[in-house]
Amino acid sequence: MPKPTIELPDIPAGWLDAPSGISPVVPKSRSAADPIEAQGILGTPAIRPEDIDGKLPDIGAGPNRDYYSAAGGTVTDAGWENPRDHHQGYGYRIRVRGDDGLLFTYGHTDPNSAQVQVGDKVTTGQHLGSYGEPTNGRSTGPHTHFEVRDPSQPLQSDYDGFIKNSRAMGALINPTPYAGTIMPGGDISSKYGKRTIGGRQEFHPGIDLRRLRGRQ
Repeated sequence: MPKPTIELPDIPAGWLDAPSGISPVVPKSRSAADPIEAQGILGTPAIRPEDIDGKLPDIGAGPNRDYYSAAGGTVTDAGWENPRDHHQGYGYRIRVRGDDGLLFTYGHTDPNSAQVQVGDKVTTGQHLGSYGEPTNGRSTGPHTHFEVRDPSQPLQSDYDGFIKNSRAMGALINPTPYAGTIMPGGDISSKYGKRTIGGRQEFHPGIDLRRLRGRQ
């Protein structure tokens, strides 16, 4: 019996090109029955910063608010940034030290959704939790804040004036190429980098990811 043909979403030209110096991310399918895996396609393309104003490639999208691990590694933190003040910082966050040494932080998580605890080993594409709705931490609305740091390198001097409490976590890395792995079919509601809000310049050290209400 011939194998059925599976229609895959169109991918815009150029999406397969990762930013300079950054390798494309290859997520792992959650299910062996996943049609993407059946076709031999191992993951979503890397995302370029200029392509992020809109919906990410809708490949393997899960239920609303779910997010997935950007890389394999070990959970080093799963809890409130400040147990006495759930409105501080990233609220309930999960942090993973990748097998490559990088630190991956997922902020504003619904604590009741957390799928991992400190010491757990995780794989790329593994379900970690869901962002809170209502949100928690210092946040204006429901989303997952995602941040990547390299503890083997010092924080960049250009960002020193913006980053106060987490300098010891190391250099910042643009997390945009991981977006399609963390939240397939989601949206980037806030970009990485310097921005001006209310006439004041600030620096956003990660990206904010969410799914529009009703989107699966």
